[in-house]
Amino acid sequence: MTNSVFSKANLKSIDFRNSVLINTIFYKAKNIDKIRYDKPKNFESGASNYSLLSNEKIRKLLVSGDGENQSYVGLNLKGAYLVNANLSNAELRQADLSYVNLQGATVENTNFKQANLSQAILQDANLKDANLTETLALGTNFTGAYLTGACLEGWNIDHTTILERVDCQYVFLLEQPNANGHRERQPHDPDKCFAPGDFEKIYEEIINTVQILLKDGVNPEAFSAALGRIMVENPEITKDSIQGMQKKGDDVLLTIEVPEGTDKAQIERTFDEVYVAKLEAQAEAQRQYLQDFKEIALVLAKKQDQTTIAVNNENKMNSENQDIQTGDVKGNFAGSVGGNFDASGSALNIDNTNSTISNTINELPPTSEADEPGIKELLAQLQTAINAEPNLSEEDKAEALQQVQQLAEAGKDPKNSKGVAKNALTMLKGLIFGLPAAAKLMEECQKLLPSLAQLFGL
Repeated sequence: MTNSVFSKANLKSIDFRNSVLINTIFYKAKNIDKIRYDKPKNFESGASNYSLLSNEKIRKLLVSGDGENQSYVGLNLKGAYLVNANLSNAELRQADLSYVNLQGATVENTNFKQANLSQAILQDANLKDANLTETLALGTNFTGAYLTGACLEGWNIDHTTILERVDCQYVFLLEQPNANGHRERQPHDPDKCFAPGDFEKIYEEIINTVQILLKDGVNPEAFSAALGRIMVENPEITKDSIQGMQKKGDDVLLTIEVPEGTDKAQIERTFDEVYVAKLEAQAEAQRQYLQDFKEIALVLAKKQDQTTIAVNNENKMNSENQDIQTGDVKGNFAGSVGGNFDASGSALNIDNTNSTISNTINELPPTSEADEPGIKELLAQLQTAINAEPNLSEEDKAEALQQVQQLAEAGKDPKNSKGVAKNALTMLKGLIFGLPAAAKLMEECQKLLPSLAQLFGL
């Protein structure tokens, strides 16, 4: 029944079930309450999800064309014929007004917040002071409409939205006043108004942009990742496509220019998904960092306790043996406490350490998966990376290699050596903690240590 006319008709007992009522005229029709129509499951609540005619308030509006001061919040008016209707001061928040015909209608001071006006006709309509906050207006025809004083905060328009000959002196970009008591009037000068054609020119530029609100400011790493994904999936979009980043309280409004015909919803969806995923990954990395730091502190505290015991034992031995020479005490003390130092205090020969590690690693069984390295292969890579790292001191390098030796020994019986492996991995994390972010060993450990932890069942 699309485009059908029932104006002044007697509708008693007419069956409208399963009817498509786009642009169907019911103005001044009689007995509309006695028709047969589809009843939605939640009909008792007065909502209308399936048919224009299943809601009494909407039926009255279709017949009378008068909805002034009435509330139609969240209702389905899809395809309603409301040419020249009066909906001044009406509440149409979150209503489905797609394909509605409001040509010549008076919708002054009407609240369309979060309503769907896509493909609607508002040609020559009076929208003075209307609230179009977050309204979806894709393909909407505003030709010749009067928009002075309307609020356009976050409204969604695209290249299919028609703004020809819009009559507008000024608009507001905020629904509620900001901290300074302003609603972001455009033009900003209260004594200035748009000249004929200015509104259309300004918003034609906005039509080919996507605006994304970044909550709590910009996270550089997440921003770079999200923009990178957008550019990969949309080669026409580059860094030069960024039109602006505007501070909005604690948030930042990002504006990106996009080619005509771009699926702006997909652009925003992709950006948000990558941005949020990166933020979550950073939060998880921070959580893991704190956990690793705690484990490192516990291991170091335990090691410090062992060192203290060694020192106490050394002092006791010295007191019992009065004949020990000062030089001997120095040698024994260094050997007991340092563990890896000879009598002169020099570092243990790293070549010998590497030889021992290589022999232990070679005793481990090779991986059973051709494409997946096992403990043996990963430890060999880790040993090579430690030896090649120029940012490690000789002492730290020797200590790191000792941890590799511990892991190699644990690799002989991984299931029963989880505690040893965990301590060794924690110590390695502590040793690389102070390295530059660009250090090769840091990069290698970020790949190798998690893989080793997984193979040890940690």
